[in-house]
Amino acid sequence: MSARRLKRCVSSVSLCGESYMVLNGDVDDDIPTLCMKKGKNGAFACVTEQCIVVGQHDEKAQPGPCRNAVFNLAKYLKD
Repeated sequence: MSARRLKRCVSSVSLCGESYMVLNGDVDDDIPTLCMKKGKNGAFACVTEQCIVVGQHDEKAQPGPCRNAVFNLAKYLKD
C-alpha cells in the first residue's frame, strides 16, 4: 500500500499509547513514509518488506534528523 493511499485511510496512529495525527504520506525510493504529530512531539514511520521502522522525536529535537534516521534504516533493510 502506498503512503498516499494509507494517508487517505488513516487519520491517526497510536504509538506507545499516544494518538498521533497523520500529517502526510510520501513514497521515496519505493519506501512509503508517514509523518505524524502530537502536540510538539512527532514521529515518522517507514514500511519495508521486513518490518515497519518507527522513530519518535520530542520538542527538543528537530524532525529532519529523526526522519533521516528512520528512512536510512528502512533503506538499509530494503537493500
